[in-house]
Amino acid sequence: VTVAWLSVLALAFALVCDPGENRSLAEITLRRLAPRLLTSLRLLGPGADVLLRPETADVLLDHLLPHGQMLFLNERFLQAMDREM
Repeated sequence: VTVAWLSVLALAFALVCDPGENRSLAEITLRRLAPRLLTSLRLLGPGADVLLRPETADVLLDHLLPHGQMLFLNERFLQAMDREM
């Protein structure tokens, strides 16, 4: 098992990968996922309570990691996803 992790502000984001998965893709996915999670869950504002909004994180993860599969994400796809959210 390989873990790709990223620290943003006082938070740590991690993706747990199988041994055969692309670690570079995991790192890129995590770098693109973290800012969107921060924005969607409003983690930068006062009184941010993530535990009350698990469905928001679930929707975002389902878009970026459908069925737990990492995708090669391009800017056009991410912009379209941002408009949907």
